[in-house]
Amino acid sequence: MPVANDCISKVPPTRDHLAELEGLETAIRYRIHMNTDWLARYVECFRREQTAFILAIRDPESKALVGALPLEIQEVANEQGLKIRQLIPLAGVQSDFGSLLCLPGCERECADRIAFWLADSRQEWDSLRMNILPQSSAGWAELAQALVAAGFSPKVSRDRFFYKVNTDGRWADYEKRFLHRRMDTVRNLINQLTRDSGGMKVERLERGIEDHLGELMGWYRQRRKDAAQKDAFAMYPEKLAFLKSVLGDFESKGLARLSILKAGERVAAYQLDWIDRGIWYYYMPAFNEEFARYSPSKILLYETLRMAFDDPDVHEFNFMRGEESYKAQFADETEAYVSIRVVNPASARARASTLFSRLRALRKRLIRKA
Repeated sequence: MPVANDCISKVPPTRDHLAELEGLETAIRYRIHMNTDWLARYVECFRREQTAFILAIRDPESKALVGALPLEIQEVANEQGLKIRQLIPLAGVQSDFGSLLCLPGCERECADRIAFWLADSRQEWDSLRMNILPQSSAGWAELAQALVAAGFSPKVSRDRFFYKVNTDGRWADYEKRFLHRRMDTVRNLINQLTRDSGGMKVERLERGIEDHLGELMGWYRQRRKDAAQKDAFAMYPEKLAFLKSVLGDFESKGLARLSILKAGERVAAYQLDWIDRGIWYYYMPAFNEEFARYSPSKILLYETLRMAFDDPDVHEFNFMRGEESYKAQFADETEAYVSIRVVNPASARARASTLFSRLRALRKRLIRKA
């Protein structure tokens, strides 16, 4: 289809422009990290005003918004120390799901216009990396095809995935069919914790969650330190302010939920989750090390999954990004992430980086054969 310059424009990620996307993101299934609050707070807390933008796609006649792609440009140093300007989804480093936003039926039109913009603005970027696209999301296949038509050579892969559970059925059926043999240990732990503490219960909060955030964060970060795991809050110092601001926004809209596992009168574990349009998103667990022998986070996960089945408004329990083995114990479904990567053939820096990578790979092969 013919594409005109006035069909697509690059606009700043202001709250007004992000709010305009609300009519588009309602069409996608996993929108929890594609809403105005999440994206606007990210821009504000991580100071991305100068590096983030929205590709806004409008109908050429009515000028109505039909699609959008929020992006940011990130400078990444390669092994040669060369700075590569990489386009990634806006808030992609803090998000689990992204998507091409468009009205149903406009996927091809929006993909063509994005590919046109990338070709027409090839001096502004060196590479493109879209790696948090759920396979069920609309538009990614059309975007890959449009990139080829525009002269690019996109690499499309589906080698990562996320876990989930369909909760429309009965808990008893799911437990018998899938969890029965897997959960013997958890049931034993529940019995032990109940016996040793004099009673176990789960409380659920939808308001006042920040009152518990300090303790939750302390346990979360200590666990990562003890396990020698990456601490995202150390890697991104702005992340705590971002979480607090998003939590306030989500609380006001009924999207936040804190589950608390109590052993007697003491808190043994927390689980901070998001809930939106019938999907329960498992976001941040943390537990009190004094109860570590009972695996309290696993007990709480078991109990909240049961709650999801019992809630008629919840249709899916989503484990979000991360392929940890404990999630596989509970989840009976997976969905692939689609990754689309593009090297800008007009970028000398991108070409030099690609050539260096190929030479290094060739050198390794020659060494192995020697």
